Amino acid sequence: QASRRTFQPKSLPVAATIGGQASQANRELSSKLIEITGTYSRIFDDAHNVSILGGYSWQNFLTEQFGTTARDFVSDVFGYNNLAGGNDFSIKPFSLRQESKLISFFGRINYDYNSTYIFSASLRRDGSSRFGADEKWGIFPAVTLGWRISSLLTSATFIDDLKLRVGWGVNGSQEIGNLRSLPTLAPDPNFRAVIGEQEVVGIAPNNFATPNLKWEETTQVNVGLDFSLWTGRVEGSVEYYFKDTQDLLLEFTVPQPAAVSTRLANAGQVENKGFEAAVNAVVIDQGDLTLDLGLTFNANTNEVKDLGGLQQIFSGRVSGAGLSGTNAQIITPGEPFGTFFGAVFLGFCGSDVAMTATECQGLDEGAQAFKLDAQGNRVREVIGDAQPDLSYGITTNLTWQNWDLSAFFRGVSGVEMLNNTGLEYTSKNLVNTNVNFLKEAADDPTPVAEAPVYSSRWVQDASFVRLENLTLGYTFTNVQALSSVVGTIRRARVYASAQNLFVLTDYDGFDPEVNTDAGAVGASGLPVASLGIDYMNYPRPRTFTLGLSLGF
Repeated sequence: QASRRTFQPKSLPVAATIGGQASQANRELSSKLIEITGTYSRIFDDAHNVSILGGYSWQNFLTEQFGTTARDFVSDVFGYNNLAGGNDFSIKPFSLRQESKLISFFGRINYDYNSTYIFSASLRRDGSSRFGADEKWGIFPAVTLGWRISSLLTSATFIDDLKLRVGWGVNGSQEIGNLRSLPTLAPDPNFRAVIGEQEVVGIAPNNFATPNLKWEETTQVNVGLDFSLWTGRVEGSVEYYFKDTQDLLLEFTVPQPAAVSTRLANAGQVENKGFEAAVNAVVIDQGDLTLDLGLTFNANTNEVKDLGGLQQIFSGRVSGAGLSGTNAQIITPGEPFGTFFGAVFLGFCGSDVAMTATECQGLDEGAQAFKLDAQGNRVREVIGDAQPDLSYGITTNLTWQNWDLSAFFRGVSGVEMLNNTGLEYTSKNLVNTNVNFLKEAADDPTPVAEAPVYSSRWVQDASFVRLENLTLGYTFTNVQALSSVVGTIRRARVYASAQNLFVLTDYDGFDPEVNTDAGAVGASGLPVASLGIDYMNYPRPRTFTLGLSLGF
């Protein structure tokens, strides 16, 4: 159960024009689970090891929530604790209750011969109440083969373990929300009637029946090599993977006239492929001094292969005054999910771009210049990708006598983000609406009369390196004095820890890793997701912790 209370005072730019906004909402999630499993295992002739598992699972999910919002407060003193102090209740209260069920039959068999040849197979039959009447059940198999090569390399004494593995499997996704396969009705403010001399909100269809709606399926192939060398001083794995997702659950526009504007259906295909590597090594092991180092890498390529006959789906709503109806991203075959699509920014007329250039003809000094086509219209093209080329992590653990120091660095490279906050609030045009703006706007050459324009100027490199965690500790080994006070204590450790200590990045926003839910929402309420958009997000907090750990 969770409660969410938010308050935006009138002093905030985002709430200045509405007189402040306060809201309260409660949400309760509950589930019931019944699971029955049985196992059988046996070793034959000291070499054949077999284990079998079978089971049944039943799970019921229940979601209940309600909330309300008020605007236009005379004073900010009440915060969100007195919604009646608002004068604008145009945002309707909401409440809902939804229930779904998931039933599974599953089995798995594991076999290995002399710990050298390994075989594993599993089969699931899952049924979800979210899908159509004839498509509720899906069958998802998986097979893994392994070969411990090190059993044949007895002369290579530095190899502790070397195992080759190949896996294939199918997974299903039911993450579409509830009631999406059924015809449903909901209050619609666009349908009003006068009854008894009062205007009332009508009830109208908000979802088409989709009896053939079924599981979204992902087929995955993995080829990996696991290794352990020099008596465990170096351990790790290298893996190639390929994922093919078909029968995507996508929102499609319904030809009008119709009761609703969109429908959910299975169509399309997305591929992901790449390499993952992880290595952990004991770099120093000299009595009181030890140093461990861990490295992880992931290079992934994402590509939309098909959209069920559609050529493109626009997503990623751009926020801000004068930017309504603008989309920042396009989902289209041949490009990755999270592709930015828009005008190409060339520079400022009179400084970056000569005033005599075609792109600056008829524009004032300092105006933004954009790439134009032969007819003088702004060219819209791919201008960035929110998918990183490489993700990596570095972990270090250092101990010296009773001291310990650990650090975890994490980073990504080759990724772009839309700085939607900068797009709106670096514009001096906001003085015309009495809205505050960022101090960077003072140095921006764009004329006051020019409204913000979404373009490649605001799709920025968001590569970063972040110190995720740094911890320093000291362990007391002689705790007899303390034991006499609080009882038998075997160990005591004090430590100081910092989370998100710093981030190195060229991104102009506060944090290169935030994301705004800016998906384009259809009439049914299901968003087409977006990725890599930063609008009025708080940066991740920096946290400091002092602690004491006792072992009895």
